[in-house]
Amino acid sequence: MKKFFTFIILCILSSNVIHAGIRWTLSGDGTLTISGTDMPDYTSSPWYSQREKIKQVVIKNGVTNIGASSFLECYNIQSIAIPNSVTNIGNNAFLYCSKLTSIVIPNSVTSIGEDAFNGCSKLTSITIPNSVISIGSGAFSGCLKLTYITIPNSVTSIGSGAFYNCTNLTSVTIPNSITNIYDGTFGDCSSLTSITIPNSVMNIGAYAFKDCYNLQSITITNPNPPSCAGKETFICSTTYVRDTYDVYNYATLHVPMGSKEAYSSAYEWRYFNKIKEDMEQDGKVYYANLSVKQGTTGYTEQPVKADETYTIYIGALGDSKINAVTFNGKDVTDQVKNGYYTTPAIKAKSILSISYEDSNITNAKEITNPALKVTGNEGEINISGIDNPTNVEIYTTDGKLVATKGTVSGDTSIQVKEDELYLVKVGKRTIKIAM
Repeated sequence: MKKFFTFIILCILSSNVIHAGIRWTLSGDGTLTISGTDMPDYTSSPWYSQREKIKQVVIKNGVTNIGASSFLECYNIQSIAIPNSVTNIGNNAFLYCSKLTSIVIPNSVTSIGEDAFNGCSKLTSITIPNSVISIGSGAFSGCLKLTYITIPNSVTSIGSGAFYNCTNLTSVTIPNSITNIYDGTFGDCSSLTSITIPNSVMNIGAYAFKDCYNLQSITITNPNPPSCAGKETFICSTTYVRDTYDVYNYATLHVPMGSKEAYSSAYEWRYFNKIKEDMEQDGKVYYANLSVKQGTTGYTEQPVKADETYTIYIGALGDSKINAVTFNGKDVTDQVKNGYYTTPAIKAKSILSISYEDSNITNAKEITNPALKVTGNEGEINISGIDNPTNVEIYTTDGKLVATKGTVSGDTSIQVKEDELYLVKVGKRTIKIAM
């Protein structure tokens, strides 16, 4: 009799069952332990009738597949351990596991099935490893607490509605391996404020960003406008916004330099009121500003392609001759050949500064300090090569004295306002410089 009651107690505390090659045990503390090899797809799992008791899931190493609907509606699961042997997470695998807060997918998984985590409304974080190739339709739909997600470059396919109704998602990284963003993929992600669409994307489906009414910035790195479903792509419900086309009216569409006209005339993109050409996108500088500051004419600023060199004519202008040339603060006067200077490959915003001196010097006594150079960088005029003690005065072009130093020899520097033309008088010599 004692042995009989002991057996009954053990049965109450633990269930130990073999089903289709999978052994599963549900302990009294709510831990479901699964071992074996290939977990089959289910319409109703063997433990479904006891799903309300399951609080933790431990899948043992050796299991290669989490079958379809394995943990469907196991709404009390709070944590799950997936081993490195698993390569596939099936359709509906964790559908409506509404108390699951986090999960780590191992680097062995290559496929996440349709609706795999749909309705996991308390899931706050998830790591998708760079082994995953495909994410099924609706895979993370309704993950209301999910705030950010990074999709690795290994992923080549994201199904429709994969992140639909992730209302707290503020940030998502779409990799350069994705060619299509399908219907409703990020629909109802109402907390998204910005999105970057890489240049690999060729097509964007209907309602892909429906009701993303807080979008302020959409960045596209492809100079050729991808095709999309016209106004349906970013359409909003008037329940949330002033106008169905609020995103088109108020968000800024950022496109690569030189492609604004293409986007403005493309049927799918011309509805955006604000289209801006960007020099830097997706962490890479595509264009940079090259400012040329000339002491005779002021300065010009122009966008140039990044990682390329540029040859600029800076020879004598009128009665002026070159005094000094600097590139990003470095003296490159000796690199000027026949009035031309070739920049190094431009990586970021750059400044070429040229100072000039009146060439009509007739009195030999005025040609003192032959090594004298006046250069400028970031609001600082640098004067070098003063061989005899002398006064230094700086004037605006209308004759206003802005700075002075008395009895200077060697090198000195003076702070001035930028974006101005200055006359630098060193003794009897006058040199013009743009800051």
